[in-house]
This record gives sequence, C-alpha cells and structure tokens, in this order.
Amino acid sequence: MNVDETEEQVEEQNDIECQGCDSHSALNDLGLCEDCAEKLDRDLIRLRNWEHSVSTVDLSAGDRENFRKDIITQHGKEYELILPKRTSQRKKRTRRKS
Repeated sequence: MNVDETEEQVEEQNDIECQGCDSHSALNDLGLCEDCAEKLDRDLIRLRNWEHSVSTVDLSAGDRENFRKDIITQHGKEYELILPKRTSQRKKRTRRKS
C-alpha cells in the first residue's frame, strides 16, 4: 500500500458522519464522535444501564448510584442522545353495547 492509497482511505473514513450529530470526525465502533459517545454514556448512566456504560465498569453498586447523582447534578436529568420513550396519547375506545 502506498502513501496515496493510505491518504484516500483516511479521507473516506472522514467522510463518514457521526450517528449522533452528523459531524465529520474520528468515530468509535458505534459510529459516534467523542462528544456523542460521552452523551450516550451519560444517558446509559441515567437509565442505570450499568452493563453498557463504559464509565461504570469497575464501580460498586453504591459508587454507581453516587456517580449517577453527580452526572444528573452536572448535566441534568434529561437525556442528551437517547430519545425518551413516548407515552401513548391514544384514548382507549369503548365498545357500545347494542
């Protein structure tokens, strides 16, 4: 592989957009830039989804909860990247008796 081919591969990689913010930058294995990866990790912590959070791997249960409280204090309780679950606004239909 020569230098020109390597430069072409790097340019092709940089043309890929972040799945979270559509920026062109270095992406992780999930297709997220560094900022969006941090947002996702904070969202997972808010959800108490410890097994998928990179930041809580080595923490005890008590330390995880304290860390979650710190995240909410610093960044708020609203999700930054994950879309919240929508609650159904549909009204239940009642059947008329004939």
